[in-house]
Amino acid sequence: MSGAREWRSPNRPDRLTVLGFVAVLITAVMLPQAASGQTESASQGGLASYASGSSWALGAVVPNGAQLSGGARLSWEGVTNITARVTLPQINATDGTVLAVLSLMTGDGHVLQLAAGIYPQTERWLSYAWLITNIQATSQDYDWVINSSAPEMSPGDVITLSLSLSGVWSYELGDVTTHQSAQGAFPAGEASPPTAGDQEIFAMESYTENSSVFSHMGNLTLTSLTLDGQKVTQGLYFYSNWEGMGNPLFIVGGYTEPPSFMSIVNSDNGAVVWSYSGAWIGQPPSLTLPVSVVATGILAACLVAAAVVFLRIRRTG
Repeated sequence: MSGAREWRSPNRPDRLTVLGFVAVLITAVMLPQAASGQTESASQGGLASYASGSSWALGAVVPNGAQLSGGARLSWEGVTNITARVTLPQINATDGTVLAVLSLMTGDGHVLQLAAGIYPQTERWLSYAWLITNIQATSQDYDWVINSSAPEMSPGDVITLSLSLSGVWSYELGDVTTHQSAQGAFPAGEASPPTAGDQEIFAMESYTENSSVFSHMGNLTLTSLTLDGQKVTQGLYFYSNWEGMGNPLFIVGGYTEPPSFMSIVNSDNGAVVWSYSGAWIGQPPSLTLPVSVVATGILAACLVAAAVVFLRIRRTG
């Protein structure tokens, strides 16, 4: 009936009033936490602060005895240079660290790793190198050689990653696209030749399973892998964390199984390709929205809710 109005007791708040007070309460709780989180992330730099928790990996393993382009069979113990030529994927935002990592176990059981990686709140890939001396331990120790170093690499850049033994193990990561590079040496005691066995030599490792990070990645491509200048032509196989054929000397990644939307295959030209194989989901959302923006949005919603509460109380008072 026109002009009719639902009656409510002035002592009984309606649903809109209750919701408004709930919004105020939630905001009061969330804003201090958001500010605290922003301070914490600002005080911790580098990949180490984002590489906590469990990771998954899809890797390429080269066993002792693999066929080389020169016709010889691989003997890991005699190798002094390992070089991977790689095209980075089109990933420019992530909510967990993603790595393209070259690895090698030496005769003393230590693992050398050189990587290009991208972590949250960045759009570029950076350079990393570290040494693991207790690979069998549940909690491994990382001896960082470089962490979040130049060169800064863009998604899609072609790069090379090399580990070389000449008195001591050294590394070089070069961006073929920009002609910038980083090079240096591992600690002085790292001079043991590679261990004979199945080496998980190159892998894509990730601390996120968010499909939005990978849905438009294109490919991570290992164009070539050379050992003392000779390409690996036969014998390379794939490994998926703790499930797979072969018996690698060490495993890249943690106990988490790779998500079903990721694939690794050999291409027709002999390259190894990592790609997204799930359903197309459109443009990925922003994954690195600053906390201050989120907090501002929540505060604005709070003010609107408070205004509604005030007007409702005036109308029913």
